[in-house]
Amino acid sequence: MTRIPRRGLGRTLIWPAIIGVATLAGLVLGLLDDGLNDVAAWLGVGLPLAVIGLFMAKR
Repeated sequence: MTRIPRRGLGRTLIWPAIIGVATLAGLVLGLLDDGLNDVAAWLGVGLPLAVIGLFMAKR
C-alpha cells in the first residue's frame, strides 16, 4: 500500500490565499480609478477563472 505524502496547512492554503488577495485587489482597483487600474482590475478578477480553466484543461 502506497502512502500519500502529507502537506502542511500553510502549503495547502497558500495558493487559494494568493488568488483571493489578487481578486480582492482587482475589485478595489476597479473602484478606484480608470486607465491602468482597470487593466489590473480585469487581471485580478479574471485570475480565478484562468486558474479554473488551466486545471480543467489538464483533466
